[in-house]
Amino acid sequence: GKLLSNTLTPNRTRTFLEYIQTKLWNVVREDKNFYSVCYNFYIKKSLERIKKYLNKLGKETDIETIINGDKIPSAEALIEQLSLRDIYSDTKTYYHGDFILDNIIDTSKGYSLIDWRQDFGGELEFGDVYYDLAKFNHNLIFNHDIVNKELYTVKDTSEGISVDILVSKRLLECREVFRTFLEENGYDYKRVEILTGMIWINMAPLHEYPLSKFLFNFGKYNLNKALQA
Repeated sequence: GKLLSNTLTPNRTRTFLEYIQTKLWNVVREDKNFYSVCYNFYIKKSLERIKKYLNKLGKETDIETIINGDKIPSAEALIEQLSLRDIYSDTKTYYHGDFILDNIIDTSKGYSLIDWRQDFGGELEFGDVYYDLAKFNHNLIFNHDIVNKELYTVKDTSEGISVDILVSKRLLECREVFRTFLEENGYDYKRVEILTGMIWINMAPLHEYPLSKFLFNFGKYNLNKALQA
């Protein structure tokens, strides 16, 4: 087969998402203990990743920053703003864990998923479907082809920091189909956007400068935007 990153179109986006909905995300379990799993996976891990990023810079805490003209709170303050409704859940599903286009093989018989995440906060069988949705959303903007060509910018200016990235028109059209799919299937788009911003912040310490700086500030900017929506 071929990587979905090379074959995805707006029409195929809907077909693909409907396929995954019936094959993977339709297995649902309610579990009150899943709240604590989500806390560890999202909040605790994010704070650890922020600390790891700041340690690489020789800093102890983040500060309020002007990013793309907007006043953005520190990364720690943004995490503190997250409410129970925003990212915690008592519902778990089958999930992939690194649900990006390069981990999906488009074949004549359907789709094959590779490079599954080993667990979700210690859960070996189930995870949060919203993490898959956020990973997919993130990859429609931040994809390997664009990043490998270094088609992104992060600049210090007299007014603060400027961040931007080139985005494929084809993938933007796919993203509109994705949002419609979320709305039609009762998913919370704001929650997906919040987790997408968190994903970028969490990725920052795993990369080297300047990509690390871009991810951290791009994540803060978009997380704040999602929280204010």
